[in-house]
Amino acid sequence: MSDAIKFLPCDWSLTDEEARAQGRITPDQEWAILRILEERGRSRGVILADEQGGGKTLMGTEAALRGGFERVLFIGLPNTHDQWVERIALQSDGQVQARVMNGSKAGKENLARFLAGEPGFYVAGSHYLTTQDFQSEPLYWDEARAVETLKRSANTRPLFKIVHKTGDMELRDRKRGRFAGELTLVDREEGAIGPAYEPWIETVTDVGVIGPAQEPVRKTKSVHQEFYRRKLKKHPLDLIVFDEMQLIANKHAPTRRTILSMSGEQTFRLGMSGTWFHNDVDNMFSGSRWVWPGVDPETGRSYVESNHRNWRELWLTTEVVVDEDGWPIKRNGRQVERVTGEKELGAFVASLPCYIRRESLIPIPEAEVILIDPLPRQKEQMEDLQRDLLTWVMTWDGEEEPLVVDMPPELHTRLRQAALAELSFDDQGNVAMADDAESAVLAPLHGLLTRAWPGQQVAVYTDSKVFAKFVERRMRAAGANARAWHGDLTKKQRAELKEAFIAGEVQYLIATIQSFGTGIDGLQKACDKVIWLSEADGNPALNAQAIRRFLRPGMILRAIGADGQPVSDFRHVKVIVKDTPHETGMQTLIHRAWMIRASLAAPTAA
Repeated sequence: MSDAIKFLPCDWSLTDEEARAQGRITPDQEWAILRILEERGRSRGVILADEQGGGKTLMGTEAALRGGFERVLFIGLPNTHDQWVERIALQSDGQVQARVMNGSKAGKENLARFLAGEPGFYVAGSHYLTTQDFQSEPLYWDEARAVETLKRSANTRPLFKIVHKTGDMELRDRKRGRFAGELTLVDREEGAIGPAYEPWIETVTDVGVIGPAQEPVRKTKSVHQEFYRRKLKKHPLDLIVFDEMQLIANKHAPTRRTILSMSGEQTFRLGMSGTWFHNDVDNMFSGSRWVWPGVDPETGRSYVESNHRNWRELWLTTEVVVDEDGWPIKRNGRQVERVTGEKELGAFVASLPCYIRRESLIPIPEAEVILIDPLPRQKEQMEDLQRDLLTWVMTWDGEEEPLVVDMPPELHTRLRQAALAELSFDDQGNVAMADDAESAVLAPLHGLLTRAWPGQQVAVYTDSKVFAKFVERRMRAAGANARAWHGDLTKKQRAELKEAFIAGEVQYLIATIQSFGTGIDGLQKACDKVIWLSEADGNPALNAQAIRRFLRPGMILRAIGADGQPVSDFRHVKVIVKDTPHETGMQTLIHRAWMIRASLAAPTAA
């Protein structure tokens, strides 16, 4: 690749705002690009943790082009692949055409070229890469003894029971009928790994058991095949640009194991995410260890402590988890500890070789808050749930049945749902919200849309898919041009809805926060008003990602400032029902968001 390729040259005489207005690389972005390239000869990689809207895609592409890397892998969410391809072509003036690897015929052909060692820029999703690297294999009997998933649940019982006298496992009787299954010794090929047993199966014989009768259910496990480690040994990658690197925040995630196996000794790693450890500082270990494995030759010490427990003791504060009687809970003979925070806020990221984070030039303004009382039926259901762990709901047939809550997490979920709208059962027996359900938030929602912002496009956020669909039905029944965005939509349907909203063909977009946080750009050109009917529970990072969909460069400038120049008229309002988890959780979210920001915003490594 030519090291002379640039998107648009940086003009250091311009301010960041002036450069953005002209479509140029800003001085701030240029500094970050140069700093990334400088680090190539110093350590193993860089974390670019800029907030959303800072141009991480632009900077990652520019660093790859200027650095002269021959074999580059861009890992991004599937709905961002086209953006990466377009960006790479644009910034290289068409000299570099990225190859997307996915399940299509062309995508598989690109994967073959990638594995064969052909130079080029490749784009793939982390899930697709992981599925090539892991294989489902039968779970055998002696392995099944240690599997934690064989536990009693609401609808099933474990297949085996332990005979305490011998320690062996036997098939367990059911209330009506018996599991028909057996273990059979089979011949294994010489050198084969694993026990010489056929996989154990469960055959359902009881008519009352859910599932097809006499249909064997084979238990499987996911096995890491070390696919890329073997394939890429002869053809290592020069650079991995990992967008949304929070996907490997969990050190046990299969995706992390796959990415580690793709990263060779000479591979430079650029991890990008404004929320790279989600909401848990304990997750900082996983991503940073991927970016900086091994030992710093200058100090003789690891860039990042390799043992997670030792790393945690060095940087974080913890407390022992106790049971209801105050006794420490133990697992595998060790006391279970819970991370409570950092010993010194921001100290760990300040110790990293090259950590870059710039706060957005557009700060998130304080939200306006509307507090309302729940409607009578909602209040009654919430009181029932808290008092008796059950409430009476209306079935599809018009009769009342009890909705029972078996455990505190479900209680919390049901309380949050009931605070949004009255609950009921649908025709399949699932918890739902009927079209005529009582909902206290609909009145203030209607007022904001019709009186505060008449004629404007508005985004409406909630963390409940059931509620998003309910609001869509109610608004459409009232004649409003509203559409819901949630996890049930296909990739194509989401793309079509996004374009329709940007084009003004849809006025109101009701979105679940979980499905709307990353990989979406352009909505800020159409909408600058947001209503929160609920937030992602305990997840300020996800909420911040959601609001940044509309609060970023390129947003609408509809108001006029004191100097006569157009300025933003962005506003967001939170509608909160009193005395519910939505209200009590608000202060917790504010505190957690402050703590996360303090951990992220360490001084940028020079």
